[in-house]
Amino acid sequence: STLKTTAAVAVPGGTGSLPTQRDSFALIVNKDGTLLLMDPVEGTVRAQAATGARGSTSVSPRIFENRACFADRSGLVVMVDLERMEVLWERRTGVEILTDLEIGREGVLAYGNGTLLGFRLDGESLMSPIQGVSAPPLLSRGTVFYGTSDGDLVVAQASPWKVRGKVPLGDVPSVRPLQVGNTLYVGTRGGSLVRIDTAKLP
Repeated sequence: STLKTTAAVAVPGGTGSLPTQRDSFALIVNKDGTLLLMDPVEGTVRAQAATGARGSTSVSPRIFENRACFADRSGLVVMVDLERMEVLWERRTGVEILTDLEIGREGVLAYGNGTLLGFRLDGESLMSPIQGVSAPPLLSRGTVFYGTSDGDLVVAQASPWKVRGKVPLGDVPSVRPLQVGNTLYVGTRGGSLVRIDTAKLP
């Protein structure tokens, strides 16, 4: 209500990512690539896991059950076991990743430089890299939705990977699709917002 700072917490190694809340703690990656589990009230580090990630990134850690996954600007995707605070796997994608990952029981999806990449939770590839993708994907209820530079919305089964069909939009999708109930919203480069009934999709 006052916008006054009530407390400040120093992050060891400097802030490398936006924080993610896990219970009453904050998950944050520092500039050295260490995943920190911090108590924001006491300002202390409760646990940490050193990873191969480096530098600052706009990508926050994403959590699924007892795992956290994130990526650095170089395109290194990292999966960490939050119970043991140990790195489960790291995968070099070769593309710059500047948007949050999508994660679910089917796996992890990463997007960068017009390329969509996917990994199962065990680190194996979910599918071959897909080129010509225009915006970050959405993973929802086992289905992946992503736009293409040709102006289509692609609908795919996440695991095992299978493209079920595509919907011509007449414009290039520019943002991650948003699903609310059975309605999908897709923003385009031309400034349009397309509303799609997911019950009618392939």
